[in-house]
Amino acid sequence: FHNPKHSGLASLTRTYKGNSKKEPVFLMNAKDLETLIPDSNKIIIKIDVEGHEEIVIKELLKCSFFKQINSILYECHEDYTNKTKINSLLLTHGFKDFNNVYTNETDVFYDVFVTK
Repeated sequence: FHNPKHSGLASLTRTYKGNSKKEPVFLMNAKDLETLIPDSNKIIIKIDVEGHEEIVIKELLKCSFFKQINSILYECHEDYTNKTKINSLLLTHGFKDFNNVYTNETDVFYDVFVTK
């Protein structure tokens, strides 16, 4: 769903009331991602999928290029994202620096920048 007057209110689930329109969503798995990501020594990933970050990271783990990923920036919304579980998963795969990036430290949503 998305609000035509506010692109920041897009969601995979209808979490807000008011004027919203449905848009098709195209799902990708590890096999699909393999065709899109070029060979590279350093890959930076940005994930903003409205609470489905863990699913995306689990698919990325299946990709042959995962070892070339040296930075991940993912959106964390404390009501929907299990940051502890995601960070634990990334820690077991070579990531060691975890930094919260706030616009305002009282926000319930922010980005987490993770590096090896």
